[in-house]
Amino acid sequence: MVLGMLSAASKIILAQTEHDKSVQSLLEKLEQVYRFMSQDDTLGQISTKRSIAGRIAQQTLECACFIRDYSEKKSFWKRLGKNIVSEMNDLISRYNKALDEFMQQFRDHILQ
Repeated sequence: MVLGMLSAASKIILAQTEHDKSVQSLLEKLEQVYRFMSQDDTLGQISTKRSIAGRIAQQTLECACFIRDYSEKKSFWKRLGKNIVSEMNDLISRYNKALDEFMQQFRDHILQ
């Protein structure tokens, strides 16, 4: 019985570690987006690509709020309980995919 509890606890801790890595990857994606958007050639195109730039800005705001909310959870156990319910990894994956797609749309419009 004790071994089973320890095994379950270790799985929970490992899952939390994976959640933390996912959040870190989202933060790195935001850094990549801001680096891309602040390049001289990109900055020069923002006025003509307002629609896409606006979607990128909106998506980065959503991601930043998500990261803020995630990091405000002081207790590991509170974060863990919330993460089990929220399917956090799927959400982070969708954020990453959306940011990649918006940046690609922006690049595609620059080439036209």
